[in-house]
Amino acid sequence: MGRPSVQAQLVAEGVAAFNKNNAHREAVGLPALEEKVSIFLTIFWKLISLTPTFFKIPITQALATHIRHGTYPPEETRVTYCYPPVARPARRRSEGMKPLDNRREILRCYEAFKMIVGI
Repeated sequence: MGRPSVQAQLVAEGVAAFNKNNAHREAVGLPALEEKVSIFLTIFWKLISLTPTFFKIPITQALATHIRHGTYPPEETRVTYCYPPVARPARRRSEGMKPLDNRREILRCYEAFKMIVGI
């Protein structure tokens, strides 16, 4: 059996968080959200090199309902992602943050990510 894709795992986790968040909202008398954009950061780790990938996944009530019932939603869910624009993309995973020029670009992406997330 093959490994599930990172994107599929993140969609599953995003839908689970969306459902849990809505359950909490309803428990305190707030209306459930119809949609929410989930932001994720994954890190590929290889020995001493770290390589982040940033993901943005729109989660809707319709998507969550279709997943719950095991049916396909009529609308496509588009997962967008960003690999930091390092100088040597072919060696992105093997070099990670080790070279200084990669580190600068990756840290710029982290700063932009913090602004999006609101940290």
